[in-house]
Amino acid sequence: MRYLRMLSNSIVAALLAACYVLVLVLQLNPLLPLEPSSLLPLARTIGLYYAVHLTAIFYVLLVVRQLLARELFSPAWLSVGVVSWLLAAASAAGAALMLVNLSAFSLVLEPQTTRAVMLGAAALAGSSALFVLVAVLRRSIGPPVIWLACLAMIAAGSIAAPMAWRGRGRVTPLEARPLDAALDARTPGRVPRVTMIAIDAGSLELVTTAAAEGRLPNFGRMLDAGAVMHLATLQPTSAEVVWAAVATGKLPQKNGVWSSGV
Repeated sequence: MRYLRMLSNSIVAALLAACYVLVLVLQLNPLLPLEPSSLLPLARTIGLYYAVHLTAIFYVLLVVRQLLARELFSPAWLSVGVVSWLLAAASAAGAALMLVNLSAFSLVLEPQTTRAVMLGAAALAGSSALFVLVAVLRRSIGPPVIWLACLAMIAAGSIAAPMAWRGRGRVTPLEARPLDAALDARTPGRVPRVTMIAIDAGSLELVTTAAAEGRLPNFGRMLDAGAVMHLATLQPTSAEVVWAAVATGKLPQKNGVWSSGV
């Protein structure tokens, strides 16, 4: 029976850790709106994959703890001590994962996205410290139900704070002249030709900022002579899916490309 109780504690920690992964995905895709139609498929995929695997990892840790314990290790179905330590590890790993992704994608992330990820990592690091504090103080002060309530509030705050800094995911319109203003009016008999340049992982803000600083002079001349605007993309962003849509002019429902494996 104690192994089943270890499993129940592992599931609780794994669910929160899966939420941290979902928060990170939303941070890296800041234009994805927080709507049920967008979030439910993403949450279902991440929850099913990461929650199952993380449950197995936490369960193995508890079994190893049982094998190495000098005394019988038999936690409650929802043990404050066990869950607090597992949640501390989950939040610390979530903070580290955010920092690793921030370093990997620093060249393509917008400044507000970088700030949101940094603040989210700080929130998870602070939550980890609070979880450790609960694990240390739970034996000396108050009944377990109070500490369970504290764990719930810390866990909720560790998710709410990064999401609040991330925002609702609304696209801000870009101030730019329309396409017809860029056409050459001095040659009325000439059929206008439009050249589209697509760059993988090169956001409009990244290109325009670098061009304004003189680091992309050719792009700067094209921006001065052409038209520029934000284009809608597929969410969650996937290079294979986006490029297939660009090449075919069709959405995944029509071209059949949903991921790198399909």
